[in-house]
Amino acid sequence: MSTPSEVHLVHPAIETREGETLGAARLTDQQRLAIVLQASAVLSHLEHAGWRLASGWGQTVVDGEGLLRGVRVKKGRARELPQKSLRHLLEYLFQGGKEIPGRGQARRAARSLLVEWRQPLRPIPVDRAVGQIFDAAPFLWRSPFGAARKALLGEHVADGHGRLWVAGRGTFRRRLLGASRSRSELEAILTSDEAKDFWEAKPEDLDPITLVRLGRWQAAVTAWRRRPPESPK
Repeated sequence: MSTPSEVHLVHPAIETREGETLGAARLTDQQRLAIVLQASAVLSHLEHAGWRLASGWGQTVVDGEGLLRGVRVKKGRARELPQKSLRHLLEYLFQGGKEIPGRGQARRAARSLLVEWRQPLRPIPVDRAVGQIFDAAPFLWRSPFGAARKALLGEHVADGHGRLWVAGRGTFRRRLLGASRSRSELEAILTSDEAKDFWEAKPEDLDPITLVRLGRWQAAVTAWRRRPPESPK
């Protein structure tokens, strides 16, 4: 019987190690939550690739654009619940222990996430945690955080063949992968204002070509009838 091939994960948070230590980086509260979003994406990729964190978040760094770097990983399934790992990161970033004081949208979002992630017994799926972050901090869909959203994308390589994969809920992933033919196209969508549309869109809201790529033939026909292409003038 053949054994499963080892998956190599290609992701900038893992491959790049240059930057300022996470504890020393000067970040706004919104940038701190952007770091948590990137961390949740990394955990999602690790889980799906069969890898885990090697040393927690303490040795990670932040580059000049406020992007998470220097995540150390190793083969094997995680032993720590994903929500516990993300909760520890939140507490570390906001330096408030189990309570995060202060005002502002980002701090309110951080407190709500702490409540969501205090479930001590059953794991919260990491892809669901990605959605919880966007729900609590919708400002992460804005243009300044486009680069942070690129962390949702990674490549899983096995036997020399790469497969693009997107962290987050399945409908979002299928829409993006169905609408994009390359890594550069995916990155362009994730960094644009369109990204939120792909997250929230219902099938009938998508254009017919996207629906065809997703294999949603009947929905594509319905969308075509509802919004037929304009004839060139």
